Amino acid sequence: MLKIGIISFLGVVQVCSAGAGDYHDDASMVQRTVQEDGLHTISDARLAALNKRAILFDHRKQKFFASMLSKVTHMLHFGGKKSVLAWLEKTTEEAKTTCAKGPGLGLVGFGMDMPNSISSLLGCKGNNTWDGLCLTKEILGGVLSPIMDLAMDIYNIEQDCGCPFLQGLKDCEEDTNQGYYLTPKEKNNFTTKVKTVSTIMAAYAGIYGAITTCQAKNGSKQAPMHPVALIPLPAAQASFSIYEFHKLRQFLIKEKAENKSTGDSDGTCEIVSGVSAIASDVGGFVTAVLDTVSHYKYDEKTKPNAGWEELCASEILGAIDAIPAMADVFCSWKSCEDGFPKGALRSFTYGTVEHSNGKCGDTEDEAPLPAADPTSTP
Repeated sequence: MLKIGIISFLGVVQVCSAGAGDYHDDASMVQRTVQEDGLHTISDARLAALNKRAILFDHRKQKFFASMLSKVTHMLHFGGKKSVLAWLEKTTEEAKTTCAKGPGLGLVGFGMDMPNSISSLLGCKGNNTWDGLCLTKEILGGVLSPIMDLAMDIYNIEQDCGCPFLQGLKDCEEDTNQGYYLTPKEKNNFTTKVKTVSTIMAAYAGIYGAITTCQAKNGSKQAPMHPVALIPLPAAQASFSIYEFHKLRQFLIKEKAENKSTGDSDGTCEIVSGVSAIASDVGGFVTAVLDTVSHYKYDEKTKPNAGWEELCASEILGAIDAIPAMADVFCSWKSCEDGFPKGALRSFTYGTVEHSNGKCGDTEDEAPLPAADPTSTP
């Protein structure tokens, strides 16, 4: 078994380094030997000889491998240790915080919610037949809507994570309207359309879920993800929303006192968006708590109806959430169209330095790359 493991390892290594050896076709030296002589006929001496030809002991192959790595890092504009350190020096606190809070928590929440969503989807099958309305509700509200929301967060990642990554946050303000592939303002209409459809899907799922759950008066267990594990995330999101709303009010007062421009916005839509975020996140937290209470009350054999009131209230809150969610979608669109300095607000909220208006992709935003070594080519 040890010999088989060593040969397998050398096979992988030789495939990766075959371009620098004596064989330049698709089969490595180890593979050819195994094919020609058979796995169990290779002697220990022959295995030792093969081992010496591996990249771990062949300096020529090591040089070739290092050269290929160098070319890949040049292609990716990532010039080694100096480049990494220069990038780290330019990362900003606001970009790291909003990236973790936005796409980061969104991805974690998506991963934690999806197992229960899939379980609920599979629960729509009874007596070898699928309930069409249940399927529609679970697919639209439990699967498609979260995927669309997460996709839009990633699509507009320069607004949460900066461009270059974890550096200057970008927004629809004229001086910082830069992004990956398209600018935030160019993405605004498409993002709004997708989020509107996503919100309508979630609203339909919430209303249908509230009606069926409250009429059936049955409790249920939350599985496979335990509901207690789902409480901390909405609690953290609600805390962020409350803090950001407080800082938003301070920012608007500060900008007005200093006669600084907030684009064509007077701050009204930003206030509405902030209140909507608080309502949605606090509602999400309360929903998670109600689901947990219902989970502990329910027992399929002895108490099949226990916990239905909490479950019904949870579904109603989910349906009501469509109202602040739609308000947030509209106000986010208008805020972008008005050129509100969202990046400056986030710098004020989380940052330690003044917001930079440097353009995404400018050469000064990137660390200089070392000159390529012409002698490194094999």
